[in-house]
Order: sequence, then structure tokens, then C-alpha cells
Amino acid sequence: MPHASDNKISEIAFDGSIEITDAQYSEALEAIINGQEIAVRGGELRILSKDKRSVYKTVNREEKVIADNDDTPEGYTPLEPPSADHEWDGSDWIITPAKQVEIDRRNIVAEITALEALQTPRRIREAALGQDGGWLADLEDQIAALRVQLAGME
Repeated sequence: MPHASDNKISEIAFDGSIEITDAQYSEALEAIINGQEIAVRGGELRILSKDKRSVYKTVNREEKVIADNDDTPEGYTPLEPPSADHEWDGSDWIITPAKQVEIDRRNIVAEITALEALQTPRRIREAALGQDGGWLADLEDQIAALRVQLAGME
């Protein structure tokens, strides 16, 4: 009787192989010749589809491409993580409260940086001469408010 394991077939038994029928052997041989992979899943021979799908490692969101009809490997999910900030909770990708605070802090710091970039030497000169219509003072008030909000997160 023929035997098979992942991407291997033989007319004789070999380590790690399962026994298959002559018809399965012929089908697996044709699949291999046509560039398809074969696998043993649950003790059964499976010819893997040429169509592919992505699965994602739950510990680090790493993408892995597998055959469309293959089993999702242990430690992976077919659910794509919405962002690098999401973490796997065992059934779905979530943003933890601690991660949300980190995101909020990052956004506030980015907003402060953007506002500070508006404080060009020309704008500061105009404010010193009273020609900015209070724009610089308003900008500094916005930055101060954001810094208070940031300090409140610590």
C-alpha cells in the first residue's frame, strides 16, 4: 500500500507517513506534478488549494500565508489585526485600557509637536510687535492645555 506525509508520497511505508489508497496516491501524485502541496491533517490526506489566505500570529500579529483549505495553525487566527496597537484576547483583537492610554499620549505629543512647529521665528517676531492678532497667545494656550492633559495621564 502507498503512504504519504506532508508533501511526500511513496509506494512503501516511511517514518511519519500514513497509509493511503492507490486512488489517493494517484490523486496526490497528480497534485504534486501540478505544483500543489499535499498534507496530512487529522490522519487524513489533504490536497492543499493553490488559493491562499492569510492568518495572523496572536502573540505578535505576524502574517503567514497558507493554503485556503488548510487548517489555521495553533497560535494563529484568520482575523486580521486592525492595527499594530491591537492585542489578541483569545477570541478577538482589542485595544487594552493601558494601550489606549499609550495611544492617547502619543496623539497628544504629536499634536503638541505640530503646534510647536507653527511657532516660527517670523510668527514670534509678529507677536512681539503685536501684529499677530493674538494668534501666538492662543497657540501657546492650546499647547499648555495639551501639556496639562498629558500630565494628567501620568
